[in-house]
Amino acid sequence: MIRASLRGLASGNSPIRSTEGTGGAYFMQDSLGQKYISVFKPIDEEPNAINNPQGLSVSLDGEGLKRGTRVGEGAVREVAAYLLDHPKCGPDIYLSGEVMEFAGVPPTVMVGCLNKGFNHPDGFEGTFENLKAGSLRMFMKNMGEL
Repeated sequence: MIRASLRGLASGNSPIRSTEGTGGAYFMQDSLGQKYISVFKPIDEEPNAINNPQGLSVSLDGEGLKRGTRVGEGAVREVAAYLLDHPKCGPDIYLSGEVMEFAGVPPTVMVGCLNKGFNHPDGFEGTFENLKAGSLRMFMKNMGEL
């Protein structure tokens, strides 16, 4: 997933920002630009974060949209959900042969990504200061808009 996303960027296929949601979420394309590989969600573009592209106000006390959540912890929670959903020992297999996959959270990792296609309100210079940290989750087809 990571290598395929990198190949897509290296081939000039910019991230495509989702029009849905309350934060910045970007579809990462394959090297041919024909399918989505993953979804990148930068920490600094989460709801109420400083670079939120949806126009939400910055949280003054650090609390997120939902009571009890903190701005900037969404990516960490997504990675934690994946880790908790996929124990090291592997999925449980019942005597019937049925596999217990818990909630089926797609592979999710924490990454850093540098690309002018993300939300950079102060401009993009291709320097370390423009590096975005966030969660990268395998793209899963759904019955929604995409």
